Amino acid sequence: MITQTTKIYVKVLRESNIKSVVSDHLVPGDIIFLDKGDIVPADLLLLTSNNLQVDEAILTGESNSVTKNTNVQIIDSNLLNNKNLLFMDTVIINGNAQAVVINTGMRTQIGRITKLSQTVKKKKTVLEFYLQKLTKILSFIIFILIL
Repeated sequence: MITQTTKIYVKVLRESNIKSVVSDHLVPGDIIFLDKGDIVPADLLLLTSNNLQVDEAILTGESNSVTKNTNVQIIDSNLLNNKNLLFMDTVIINGNAQAVVINTGMRTQIGRITKLSQTVKKKKTVLEFYLQKLTKILSFIIFILIL
């Protein structure tokens, strides 16, 4: 499950006014404003951008920032390659943007990754398998000896 230790406030356009809202209260369709240093609070589609650079290391492992803009080019089947999308928990390194929320919480890319990592079952190593088998045999022998 995605958890946040501190509340992140976001500038949101609601009822024709810009309001500061806790990121947990964002819903798809909200229009938000991002500036340098902001953590992206949800998966977003860019509406406007100005010299926007984003650190996506949390998703891609890449240490270089990525340039994002509103120009829709050929949409790659890998969403992370689309320059007009921002993803939850990435960081605005430079510039500013206006964007619309498209996914929140566990429906975001980081939420899906989190969910997948929780469902992967750990396969026992050969050593673990034989140690468990040995433990059962020794337990049985000790039980018999005690009787």
